[in-house]
Amino acid sequence: MAELLKDQGPVFEVICETQMQGLCEHIDGPQIIMVGDRSAGKTSVLEAISGIRFPVDDNHSTRFATELILRKSRRSEANVKLRRENCDTFTQIASAGDPEEVSQFIEEAKKRMEIGPDRNTLHNEVLRVEICGPEVPHLTLVDLPGSPQDVNETQGNEDAEIANRLAGKYMSQESGIILAVVSASTKLATQKILEEVTKHDPKQKRTLGIVTKPDEVEEGSEHEQQCISLVRNEHANHKLALGWHVLRNPKGQYHDNVGAEFFQSGAWNTISHQDRGPQSLRWKLSRILHDHLKRKLPAFIGNLEANFKQRNIELEGLGDRRTLPKELHSYLMKISSNFHSLALDGVRGNYVDKFFGGLYLDTKVKSYSDLHIRKLHALVGDLNNTFCFVIGAKGKIQHFEDEEGKHDKDSSSSPEHIKPFIDLYSIDGSSISLNNIKTKVDQITLESQSTQFLGSPGDKVTLRLLRDQSKTWETISIQHVNLVADFAKSFVEKIIFHITKRSSKTATALLNRYVDPFFDERKEYLHGKVAELLESYKTGYVLEPLRADFKFRTKHYQTTEHCGKASLDASSRHSPEQAIDAILQYYKISLGIFAQNVMTLALHNCLISCIPGIFTPNMVLEMCDQEIKDIAAESPQALREREALESQIAHLKRALVFCRRHWPRESVGKFMGIDDQIITASALIAG
Repeated sequence: MAELLKDQGPVFEVICETQMQGLCEHIDGPQIIMVGDRSAGKTSVLEAISGIRFPVDDNHSTRFATELILRKSRRSEANVKLRRENCDTFTQIASAGDPEEVSQFIEEAKKRMEIGPDRNTLHNEVLRVEICGPEVPHLTLVDLPGSPQDVNETQGNEDAEIANRLAGKYMSQESGIILAVVSASTKLATQKILEEVTKHDPKQKRTLGIVTKPDEVEEGSEHEQQCISLVRNEHANHKLALGWHVLRNPKGQYHDNVGAEFFQSGAWNTISHQDRGPQSLRWKLSRILHDHLKRKLPAFIGNLEANFKQRNIELEGLGDRRTLPKELHSYLMKISSNFHSLALDGVRGNYVDKFFGGLYLDTKVKSYSDLHIRKLHALVGDLNNTFCFVIGAKGKIQHFEDEEGKHDKDSSSSPEHIKPFIDLYSIDGSSISLNNIKTKVDQITLESQSTQFLGSPGDKVTLRLLRDQSKTWETISIQHVNLVADFAKSFVEKIIFHITKRSSKTATALLNRYVDPFFDERKEYLHGKVAELLESYKTGYVLEPLRADFKFRTKHYQTTEHCGKASLDASSRHSPEQAIDAILQYYKISLGIFAQNVMTLALHNCLISCIPGIFTPNMVLEMCDQEIKDIAAESPQALREREALESQIAHLKRALVFCRRHWPRESVGKFMGIDDQIITASALIAG
């Protein structure tokens, strides 16, 4: 089969080698479909092309379709498979490393199909023979069973139906090359295959004609001249674009000298050497392969380049090679610098780097997403807004209801942009009517008569009710700092995985050594900070600084400058309305200050602003060599992956250069996707 490989040239060798390494998509060779009437000699033609012996029955007819799949490979291997009727998959029959055993395997398959001497009918089953080897061309041949010439009986009609159906299925494929096998021992007018070929290839552009059994024609007869005219492609009704060829069928196994003496004398000697014999036939098929590759090469080069770029991206994702201590230290310094820079940008809302995915978020997204987390400054802003709304709407242990059952104003609906975050807070509240709260105020007032301030509605009453109303502040605040800390940790993790690329070992080491301890410690500290900010509200000290700005708004309130002793006595017995009004005023002012302190003094000062310092270049400078190695050294798996990628990239470079050097430039010169700079650089590297 050397002829089938020679004209395909070195480029085909490169293509096969690249495909064997899985570095490009397969360029399937043209499928060659062998068709002809029964006993036309198709199996002999198949043997002449492949060099493989195929068993036939005593009547020398093929009774099932055979797919011969030839593939170039480093090792020799043969597989025989069978596909039953109405089945989409093939079943393995046998496998061996020696293609010479194929004949035995086919006999085994025939037994599976129950083919014996007493059965002479065609079969719907398809036999597939896969042969791989270093000297095997990339080619697919199909041997179809021939239709009987006489269909006078019922069985003959069934055979004809099967043969025609199989022929139509394969011959209708536009990429297929039809090998129309015609026996010289039978009159052309009675061979139906020529009519069948015309149906599927009306312009006769993809049909190669084969004349077999020339030695069985009466010498000097009119039929002999007609067959010779056919081989010369001079027949008026059967001129083929790919021409004709003649083969003498062997009496034993096919070899290249079969028929050599026969063609040296007589009328068949006038046939050109290129149109007779098995060797010349393989040359013709080689040219067909050559032309096929020429048409497919631009797409192949495009696929090579796409794989070349992809593997470079994957190699870049592994980061710099790091084996020596200097390489490890440089790698870790680069990571720490990149981390500090990205973390600082995220904290400040500077979203220029590609890590942040652009300046703007998709407003159509109804929940927080990966891009929300990457834009930490904006995310924390949304969470803080949500915190203010939640603590304002749900911070009261009890909402006040008027006589009509309406809640106070703080229970308004939430803004649209924070709705995805509200469900992250789980707080339950209740309502109390004004009549009931008035009763409660009276009870507290009686308990605190001796300690209330003169001229006021009673700070003890206010403090007691303020404590009750703000009991959920701590729960909401703890939930808020935990949420912000968790989102901030996700933000940091995304930076770590981004800058370490695909080095999971380094990413895991940084997360375990620096990120996890930082957020564990910060969460505990934030919980203490929230408790510290709440302390003044629990002790009542908060009322003193608020008193200077507090203006008690009630129509019943009078200052001590405008009332006498009776008035003072009346004020000491303040009304429940005054106490409720005081509670609401104190509550609003206190809530605003407390929420601002949680967002600024706790979250920003104690967490967000500290994030860029989680991992810095100064930390790397203070590490010992062993610590740097533990964090930055490549894992064995990463080293193997790097070596494989470097080898694949080198092969792809050579393949790209080779294809450009050894193929006409006009066939690929304008193909989009070919990077001349890459090719030039590759040529220099390949030498």
